[in-house]
Order: sequence, then structure tokens, then C-alpha cells
Amino acid sequence: MGNCPPCCKWKYYVRTIPWTADPPDGYKPVGTLQAYQKVALWLFDYVNDGIQVKTFIQHGDYAFAALVGGFIAFSSLATYNQCGPGRGNGGPLEAARITVQKGVPTKLFRAMFRNEGSMESAGVGLIAPYGMTLNSGLSTHQMISALAGILLSAKSIASMWVEFRDCEERPEAMKALLPRPFLFAQMWRCCGSAMELGAFAVASRSLHPLLTVPAFLFSSGARACSSGDPAAALVGLVMPSFLFFGASSSLSLGAALDAYSGPAWPDAVGQAFRLAAWSLLCLTLDLPEGVSSWASLSRPMGYAVLREEFLAPASVIATVAGSCATSGANYIASAFKEEFVCDFEVEDPSKVFKGLLLIMLVISTSLYLVGLWMQLACNTHFRNGTCDDELFSKVRRKQQEIEHWGDEQVSAAYEQLG
Repeated sequence: MGNCPPCCKWKYYVRTIPWTADPPDGYKPVGTLQAYQKVALWLFDYVNDGIQVKTFIQHGDYAFAALVGGFIAFSSLATYNQCGPGRGNGGPLEAARITVQKGVPTKLFRAMFRNEGSMESAGVGLIAPYGMTLNSGLSTHQMISALAGILLSAKSIASMWVEFRDCEERPEAMKALLPRPFLFAQMWRCCGSAMELGAFAVASRSLHPLLTVPAFLFSSGARACSSGDPAAALVGLVMPSFLFFGASSSLSLGAALDAYSGPAWPDAVGQAFRLAAWSLLCLTLDLPEGVSSWASLSRPMGYAVLREEFLAPASVIATVAGSCATSGANYIASAFKEEFVCDFEVEDPSKVFKGLLLIMLVISTSLYLVGLWMQLACNTHFRNGTCDDELFSKVRRKQQEIEHWGDEQVSAAYEQLG
């Protein structure tokens, strides 16, 4: 690339020649737009997290700003250490460029998103939404940034978990062999991630983090007992996403083959217990003066807070959405003759954020728990922590076939470009 004049360097970042052979059955090569779109979304997530840090600073929430900034810095350093130019890897654009020429994601390309999903998205996704629920003076663009942060974090965590745990770092092969289960895994894990992020924010605001965080310890204990390794309980401290789903068996390949694998049911029980405990405390406690006179422990806690901060705004949003949907249906049924009326004004962005957060929590929890109990009932490998050797062998061979095809494509591209 160094001998190429500036006018032709763009050819290195797009695929300008056809594939030398048909892709393996069921596999769809990574295109130019797909690769760079993923990098752009990855960068936008970091930018949006920076906006949330700025929001916390503007409102004097320096502790939240420091925590969110710390996760961003830690994840950025880890990514730079693996993919940065200092390691001779050229950075994110270089990783995307090789992926485009190869038609298959490289290990460096996937490593960027793994660090984000396991560290930054999980940590920021837990801290930032809770911090935003404490803020009663959000502007409209700050509210949009907070909502976007939750959705981006949930998507990032789900993608990381599916690729590196459910598919054993062979997502291309799994998608080629089992496209529908692969899509289900992505959607299901995304619902689970959104549920965990939303539940922690709502419960911690209605109660206090000192009352909600200990529930994670129960899940960690269940994980340690099921795996027989006490160190398994500490994994979530390094990779917060393990606090959500645990290190249990993967969705389609059976048990993830590492020291922290095990049956899925202990993590499922711990997760259900945690959600039930949070819900019970939020609905039954009524502590107008908190639990202590020390610092934030003196703030009101319990159902009154849940009703005022979340249930009331969610009820208003649901009512307005229902009337808008009815008006829209009548508008369409009348062949666009009746007037379409939808009166929705954002008077208090902070209340709108909390109402939408609760609605998202209810929807994602319902979808995730249905999928979880279906998996426990129907997928014995997932439930018992065993490995589907036949499927694992097929996936391994398919991944080797895809990688071999990709190596041929990148060699042909470099020959064509000189």
C-alpha cells in the first residue's frame, strides 16, 4: 500500500473484484458497507458514552462521570493493545479493510467488539441508566442519548455473547448451518441484556444499589457451586456481562469448553431469584425516610418511588401510544380520509425516559423469560451443560471451509491490486 499513489488507495478499502469462487453453502460474505457500518456503529457507541459523561458532568454527578469514563478508558486501552497501530495491526479501519477483502471477519476485527461487549457496554450499561434515573433535569437530546446508550449496550452485549459463547467463536459457521437458531440467539440475548440493564436501573432507583447489588452475589454463588470452581464467582467482576447470563452452557453448541462452564439451570435459578427479589422489594417496601440517615441511604425508597418515578410516566406513555395507534388504525381503515390525531408532547424528558425504560423492561423481560424456559425445557445440552459433539464437529468443519475460502479471496485481491 506504500507504493500506491493517494488516488488509488481507496481500492484497498473496498472489494473491487468479484469472488474467485462461490462462497460455502449458506454463508454470506461480509460486504464493504456491512463492515464499515459495524465500525461506524462501534465508534458511535463510544461517542454516545462520551455524551453521557458530559451529561453527568453538567449536572454535577462526577462520581457517575468517573465510573463511566473509567469503563470507556479501560475498554479503549484493551482494544488499542490488541488492535492498535502500535502492535502493527493498523487499527479499526485496517481490521475492517482486511475483513472486506477477505469476505470473512478476522480475529482482530472481532476482538474490537468483544472488548466493547464484555467490558465497556456491560459496565456503562449498568451504571449510566441508573445515574440518568437520578437526574430530574434531562434535556431532550440527553434523554435520547440515554435511551440510545441502553439499546446500543444491549445489542453489543448480545452480539458478543452469541459470537464468543453461544457459537464458540465460530459465528459464521453457525449462521451458515443454522440461520434461524442463530437469529433467535441474537434476539433472545438482546432481550436478556436489555432486561438486566433496565431491571438494575429501575430497582436501584426505587431502592438503592446497596440493596440491589447483593442479589448478584447469589447468582455468582450459584455459578461457583455449579462449576465446582470458586473462581467462577469472580468472573463477573472482570467481565460484567457474566453477571447477566453466567458462564453457563452455550445456546446451540452445548457447554462452552472452558473452566467456568456448567449447566444453565443454576444461573437461570439465580437470575430468576434476583429479579423476583428486586420486584418484591420494590412492590412491598415503603420507606419514606430510607433505611439510614447516612448519605443517599436517607432518600425515599419502595413502592411510592416506583409509582411516582416509573409507573405514572409509563402509564401516560402507554395511554397516549394507545390513542395514537387507534387513531392511526382508523385513519388507514377510512382510506386516509379521517384525521390522524396523536397528541404527544415531551414536557419532561426525564419522566419520559423513566417511563420508556419501564416499558422496555416489561417487554424485554417477558420475551427473555419465555425463551429461557423454552431452552431449559427443550435444549438438554443447554440445561445440563453437555456438549453437542455432532453439531460441534459440523460447525468446526464449516468454519474451516469458510476461513479457507476467505484466505483465497484476500490473496486474489492483493494480487489484483499489486
